[in-house]
Amino acid sequence: MKKAFLKDLERYLSPLEENERKEILEFYEERFQTSMLYEGKTEQEIIDELENPRDIARNILNEYGYRPVQNKGNAVEMSEQPEQFNFVKIFLILLFDLLIVTWLVPTLFGIMVSLAGSLGAFLTTLQFSTEFGALSIFYGMLVIGIAFLWLLLVLWFYDIFIGFIVWLVRWHMQVFHIRDQKQVIRFLNRFKVSRLMRKQPTLNRVKNRLKSLSAVMVIIGGIGTLWLAGSLFIGHDHSLEAYSYSIETTDDGPWSISAQMDLGNIIVRYHDEDTVWVEGELTDRVETTIDIDETNRTITITNAFSFPGFTFNLFGSLWNDQGELTVYLPRDTVLENVEIESTNSALDFNGITIESFTVQTTNGSITLQEVTFNQPASAQTTNGSYNVRAVHAESLSLTTTNGRITIRDSVISDLDVKTTNGKIDVNGLNEDAQDGLLVNARSTNGKIEFQNVYALEAYLKTTNGDIDYDNDDRSFYLDHVEGTTTNGSVRILVPRN
Repeated sequence: MKKAFLKDLERYLSPLEENERKEILEFYEERFQTSMLYEGKTEQEIIDELENPRDIARNILNEYGYRPVQNKGNAVEMSEQPEQFNFVKIFLILLFDLLIVTWLVPTLFGIMVSLAGSLGAFLTTLQFSTEFGALSIFYGMLVIGIAFLWLLLVLWFYDIFIGFIVWLVRWHMQVFHIRDQKQVIRFLNRFKVSRLMRKQPTLNRVKNRLKSLSAVMVIIGGIGTLWLAGSLFIGHDHSLEAYSYSIETTDDGPWSISAQMDLGNIIVRYHDEDTVWVEGELTDRVETTIDIDETNRTITITNAFSFPGFTFNLFGSLWNDQGELTVYLPRDTVLENVEIESTNSALDFNGITIESFTVQTTNGSITLQEVTFNQPASAQTTNGSYNVRAVHAESLSLTTTNGRITIRDSVISDLDVKTTNGKIDVNGLNEDAQDGLLVNARSTNGKIEFQNVYALEAYLKTTNGDIDYDNDDRSFYLDHVEGTTTNGSVRILVPRN
């Protein structure tokens, strides 16, 4: 049965080149093998599902640009004849391209990239612990299950994107009578994950089992995590423990701050006393150590809390107040070195002069107000925003994955800001001296808005969002400015050389 079917199909496809016929026949041969091996169907059942060879050949030849000229018995007589263009269809397809495709394709691509990027950000925030035993096991099941389902969602949306591209290309080729449609469409379909799954049944079975297993892990892990977390933490009395350490200083030399924090916010500011003073309250569920070393002029703060949910910020709401520590320094004291690594901490620096500044937090906002940096400074957060006001720096780099970046009334010669999901809003940069050198702003999902930003070069890039850039002083000319967005508008009104 199969041999007769393929033999008839080959005969009806005689107008095609040999290599074209061979590729089509191999496709149907593979269809028979797959259905018989993995679906348990007989040759007759497969033939019943397909069109007869004559109709299949007619459709294929039509896609290759051949047109029927006559029918003789069971033969399919086709001739490669040019068709007249349908100008109404051409007008409609060009209108569709202009009004729909120009924004829909970038939008679908942007959504796909955002899903993949968010998955990467999700994975980078995960951290596991064994201190809580069964709780860590359930929590691990939950987040691994979510990660796998998220990955399957990314692959599913990727197939949707490729499928839309295939449909779009096929439509254009049909309207403009472009030959070799079958070959082009088959080539594009090779990029589909679903096609790979069909050709590799083992992978398809793994995918289906992974989907089922992930769903089970999310259900069991979620229920177990919530139940055990509640028994461990909810209903237990968690209070804030007070801390107060201070020493009197005899000179105005520089100090350094080193902190590794799992919980609790940090505030650094000046006061009008000759003491270095650290005070505040933190939850008693963390063991906090504070050391003020007068000899080495260092302030060291550490606390460790190994409950894994806090690195993902899943159960942070179990505490209404994690507490905070405030570091007071004598006025005009220079911080020679600031190194802070934190998991769930908001950081606030107010009115401080800093030499070296390296800050990294996973879940927490960073505020810099009236801060002067004497050396290049950088800060990084995964889930948190930046609030920068009246800052002076030669070079400042700010990076976040999920959060807004706001800069106001600052003097920064070389500014580099980047966020994956969030708006970049800069208003009043180098406004007085107008002596900035370079501004580089990048976002994946978010608007970039510049107002009164004076730098010789500006590079603004986003995937999903508008770009607006304007200055009040029209006499200032930029040497170079670039604004690019995939899905959005670009409005750059500043003069340039």
